[in-house]
Order: sequence, then C-alpha cells, then structure tokens
Amino acid sequence: MGKILYSAITILSRLVSGLFIFYFLAIYLRVEDFGRVTYFFTVAVIIGLLIDYGYNLKLSRDAVSKKGSLPELIGTALLVKSINALLSLLFLVLLSSYFSLDNTEILLLFLFVLSQFIQSLGFTLYPLLRADGHFKKESKLAIINNLTVFFAFIVIVQFEALSLYAMAIGFICGRSVVLIAFLKSEYFKVALFNIKFLKKEYTLCFSFFCHAAVGYLYFNLDTVLIRDFVSFAEVGKYQGAMKFVLAATFMGEAITNVYVPKMICEGFKDNRIILSFHFRVIRQMIVIGLLAGAGFFLIALYGTEIILGSDYIVSWVVILPLAIVVFLRYVGVYFGMLLTIVNKQTTRVIAGVAALASLIISVQLFGKDYGIAGAALASLIAHITIISIYVYSGVKELRRTDALQIN
Repeated sequence: MGKILYSAITILSRLVSGLFIFYFLAIYLRVEDFGRVTYFFTVAVIIGLLIDYGYNLKLSRDAVSKKGSLPELIGTALLVKSINALLSLLFLVLLSSYFSLDNTEILLLFLFVLSQFIQSLGFTLYPLLRADGHFKKESKLAIINNLTVFFAFIVIVQFEALSLYAMAIGFICGRSVVLIAFLKSEYFKVALFNIKFLKKEYTLCFSFFCHAAVGYLYFNLDTVLIRDFVSFAEVGKYQGAMKFVLAATFMGEAITNVYVPKMICEGFKDNRIILSFHFRVIRQMIVIGLLAGAGFFLIALYGTEIILGSDYIVSWVVILPLAIVVFLRYVGVYFGMLLTIVNKQTTRVIAGVAALASLIISVQLFGKDYGIAGAALASLIAHITIISIYVYSGVKELRRTDALQIN
C-alpha cells in the first residue's frame, strides 16, 4: 500500500502542478491563445514520443527482470534517446516549413520539444528507482520537479511578452532538476555506452515505442485533428474538458507503476497465472473506474464555470462520452499490464493501431458536423475499440490451461 501511495503522490504532484498551470493559463490568456498553447504542447508531446522510444515502459519491466544487464540498458537507452532527439529536430524543421508556422509558433513548439528531450533523459531515473523500491525517493524528486515547474511558470507568466512561452519554459526548468539528479546518481555512473547494442535495442524496443505512440495518440490526436474543423477557441474548450479527464485518470499511471513489478512477483507462480490475484485487481479497477467516471461527469458539468470560467463551458453531449472514457481507461489498466507482462506487446500495438484508426476515421466523420462533441464521440469509439481487443486477448491468457487458482 505504501508503494502505491508514494507512486500516487508522485503522479498527483505532477497532475496538480500541470492543472494549476493550465488553470493560470486560462486566466492569463484568451481562450484562443489557451487553445493555441495546448495544441502545440500536444504536437510536441507526440514528437517527444519518438525521443523516448517507449523506454518508460520498457525500463519499468527490464529494470526488474534484467538487473544484471542494467549498465547496458541505461547506456543504450540514453544513446537511443539522444539519436532520436536529433531526428526529431530535423522533423521539427520540416514540420514548421510544411505548415508555414510563424516565428511565435515555431519558438513555442521548439521550447516544448526541448522540454520533452530533457524530460526523456531525466525521467530515465524514475523506473530505475521504482525497480529498486525507492518510491519515496522518487516522490520527493517528483515533488521538487513539479514545484519548480509551477513556480517558474508563475514568475514567467507575469510578463505579457513571455506569457505564451511560460508553460514551456517552466517545463524546461523543472525537468532540468530531474536530469541533474539523474546525472549525479549511481545509475548514470554505471551506465555502459556501447553502440554495438544500438541495432538490437532499436529492434527490441520498437514494440514498446509503437505501444507508447499509439497509446498517446489515440487519447490525444483528436485535439490535433479537430483543429481542421474548429477554431483555436473551441480547441481551448475541448482541452479544458480533457484536463478534467486527465485529473480523473491520474491513478491509472500510479497503479501501473506499482502493479507491473507486483504482478510479475505475485500474479504468477512457476510460470502459471494466479487467478485470484488477477480477479482481485480487475474488481478494483472496475470500482475505481466507476467512481472516477461519475466524479468527472459531475465536476465537468457543474464545476467548469467555477474553475475555468464561462468561456470553457461545454455541453453534456461532450462530457458524457468522456465520462465513459474515464471508466474504460481504468478497466484497460489491468489488461494492459497483463498483456505487457506476458509479452503480448504486439497485441497491444495492434489494439492501439486499431483504436487510432477508428479515432481518425471518427473525427473525419463527426468533426465537421458536430465539432468538439464529435471529437469526444470519436475518443469514446477509439477507447471501446482498444478495450475490446484488450479484454478479448486478456481473457484468453486467463483461460490458459496452466492457470492456477489460489484462494
């Protein structure tokens, strides 16, 4: 229980910092500019997925199961991330030219991408700390990081000329704290940098990258796609609602961080599945999902005007599909962990690609006529798609003949 508490504190500190930043952005910026900042932030995170290359999930598993190879794992991860950062810089130049971005938008996007690179390098430390059971140490570092982000943002946003860039600069400051801590840690000191592992590592990590990419895209690409049909003001409204979704689902990441190593140790015995453990986790995820979904619906429906202002109010037609999304994401937490541990990453990638395809098609079908309500419906369809595949594949694993029931 202590581990999940510390992990929850870690993620909650990031969530609170992020939500306060978005809250003050909503106060200091017009809704159009709020939509513009969150739009380019989303684009930068998508680019950041290439930089990180799925290592957040891969190291969470390998740091537990391959401790003897930790120096090679760390060194190769850092090499891959650095190479990907250079490729991302080239992509950023091409992207800016293709979409004819103005200087303000180019600088905003560049600063966000820079923060993603610093984050990717520094956050290599987190799964290593979790693998060694140092959840308290991770929580302390995360709190310092997020406080730095928040206070740097608060100072910078006061200057009107810098207000558009305050969020990005705040992220750079906070993430740099974690990077410095990592560079001073024993983990970095033992890192073995050897390019001979690169080709193999790119191949081994590709499925994790695909999973991370499609996992983020099917939940966030709607923000980018809907921009073709609505104004930045409508994007701002939709992102306001999505911040409530983020708040309602933050426990999912905490549960994953704690239960992946826990499930490896307690959910299997002699290569056999302990059904009682898995059924207990499923029940917990359903209850948490129902409570979180109901809480999101009520807060988004009745609290938006109080928290963000009248400019961000959206219809219940937008809120209801997103409330169901909150529930489905918690159900998906368990099945996602199970498929990862039993080496069904390919299944997760296929499910993610199917969800992403359904999202793209649905936004094109409903976005033009229904705007952000169509985007919310598209998000729900994408989640139903991925959860259906997860559940089908997960149940097949639980029905294996070598499953073991322990009461």
